[in-house]
Amino acid sequence: MAYHLLVFHSLLSSFVKVQPQRPLASALYIFGDSINDNGNNNFIAALAKANYPPYGIDFPSGATGRFTNGLTTTDIIAQLLKLPLPPPYLSLSATNTSKILTGANYASGGGGILEESGSPLQARLSFNQQLNLFEKTVQQDLPPLFNSSRALQDHLAKAIFVVEFGTIDYLFNYLLPEFFNTSRDLSPPAFARILLQNFSQQLTMLYNLGARKIVVMGLSALGCTPNQIIRQGTGGSCSDVVNYQIIAPFNIQLPFLLNRLRFTLRGSIFVFENVFRAFTSIISNPSRYGFTITNKACCSANMNGTLLCLPNLPTCTNRNQFVFYDGIHPTQNVNILMSQACFNGSTYVCSPINIQQLARAQIPNRRK
Repeated sequence: MAYHLLVFHSLLSSFVKVQPQRPLASALYIFGDSINDNGNNNFIAALAKANYPPYGIDFPSGATGRFTNGLTTTDIIAQLLKLPLPPPYLSLSATNTSKILTGANYASGGGGILEESGSPLQARLSFNQQLNLFEKTVQQDLPPLFNSSRALQDHLAKAIFVVEFGTIDYLFNYLLPEFFNTSRDLSPPAFARILLQNFSQQLTMLYNLGARKIVVMGLSALGCTPNQIIRQGTGGSCSDVVNYQIIAPFNIQLPFLLNRLRFTLRGSIFVFENVFRAFTSIISNPSRYGFTITNKACCSANMNGTLLCLPNLPTCTNRNQFVFYDGIHPTQNVNILMSQACFNGSTYVCSPINIQQLARAQIPNRRK
């Protein structure tokens, strides 16, 4: 996963230019929480919003609702696939739904696998709610854009789906005992089993709606976030309890779940992104990747463990050297590294194939 920092500049240059090449996939559809929310929460009564400075300070159009200083991981994947950036689904009106032909983003800050996860953040789109919106996309928004249902099925079979969940189920459920009894009632393995049972059903629903090429991101090293470092009182170091006791059962079992789904859901290809492995590689050897500050937030979010940047306050000027932009979300440079590693890297990060190989893979022509 060793990439020179010149990768950042080449990718950023490609972002601001029109890509004339033929797209590698028909579309990119995104599901998740604030890691990949690009503006959906702007349209609901959510406490988790990022539509104000200093968010977006390095994004061409400024603060859009992305919870970082610039590009999200799925922004970068879209660019690498030579696709337009998928619009936030809630931003689309009845007259411009044609934009979803090349993809849409359903991710919502505060969204979890479980309905109750993230409830302290008030309004948010859970994975179930995001799936309901995608069902509307498949049944109402997309059909007028195709000549037949078979053409629509082929379009969806050639699209890339990125799914990223679980962070909120831990940070705003299991690791929040002042609001939830979950950690008192369930051991980490028992909680992971509940999450994975629900996740399996949700991924199956996504498949039944037409998804075939699905990238599933595992949990990052949540114990290394500035928020958890402060909450767990580790004195600036990652919390091994969070990383290797609490979230480990989910991360360990997730690839086995995806393997089972590959065999039971005919024609599906699931790619597992080992975010934890990639992230701990950065944290343990930051200088190798050009970082110097791994345990503090770039913006004014780390002094008391606050998750988000405070509005309109100064942010750090050396953003390229920070791993985290706020109390939980990584900086653009981390997102670039992670996306690049999964797009065309070895199986160290994404397995059994990378996203580039996934885009080229032929799906068997079978009806459900």
